[in-house]
Amino acid sequence: IGIGTTNAQGAIDFSDAGRDLGNGSSSFMIVPRNTNAQRSGLITATGAIIFNTTTNKFQGYDGTTWQDLH
Repeated sequence: IGIGTTNAQGAIDFSDAGRDLGNGSSSFMIVPRNTNAQRSGLITATGAIIFNTTTNKFQGYDGTTWQDLH
């Protein structure tokens, strides 16, 4: 699946997403945003990524717990 491209370089390719919006100023991706309370209610899968708005940190689920991504 290619977003912003017709020649995907991988299974999912976001590398050119937003390039044509606002002279490229929209070339970013927003991951799901959750508080600590919302996060505890998620159905989790190993490798899941969120932005925790309680801690203001990106977090990834390692199969057991949520870990801050540094």
